[in-house]
Amino acid sequence: VMKALRTSMVDGIPSNEVLERRLEFGSNYVPQEDPEPIWKIAWEALKDPSLVFLCFAAFVSFGVQLLSPGGGMEWVEGMAILAAVLVVVTVTAVNDYQKEQQFRALNEAKEDVEVVALRDARRTHVSIHDLVVGDVVHLCAGDQVPADGAVFTRSDLAISEKMLTGETILKHKGAYQFHS
Repeated sequence: VMKALRTSMVDGIPSNEVLERRLEFGSNYVPQEDPEPIWKIAWEALKDPSLVFLCFAAFVSFGVQLLSPGGGMEWVEGMAILAAVLVVVTVTAVNDYQKEQQFRALNEAKEDVEVVALRDARRTHVSIHDLVVGDVVHLCAGDQVPADGAVFTRSDLAISEKMLTGETILKHKGAYQFHS
């Protein structure tokens, strides 16, 4: 496996190959889904039952105005109701959109964890997003496993797969037996 990945358990990978490996195999980064556009958030806000009722009341007001003899300024009531609904929907949509952007920024910062990788025969602190195929990562107690990989040596390795399966029981893992 080490030979196929052009790496070594002693030296890791050369730093000058990182960019080449990233171009060849891709980045260790899963981009977030595109955020919902603000018009969709506004549409969801408009589905609130009280706002639907107010819109209905505004259209009833317009209908009464059209059917009543002698035009006057009664249409202003319907227009005021629709203006109030527009203000509420706009404020709600902008607020929800800003909260979504803040949540995304916090999530991005939370996921950018540093690990210890072996490069040029030295242990180097590297962001998990900067790991490439062939990096030898040294894990310590409490570290997150930043990518798919193989365990070469271990000392009582137990992994929580709660994020994957929902199980809270630690899974004890052993070293893989590779055959030449």
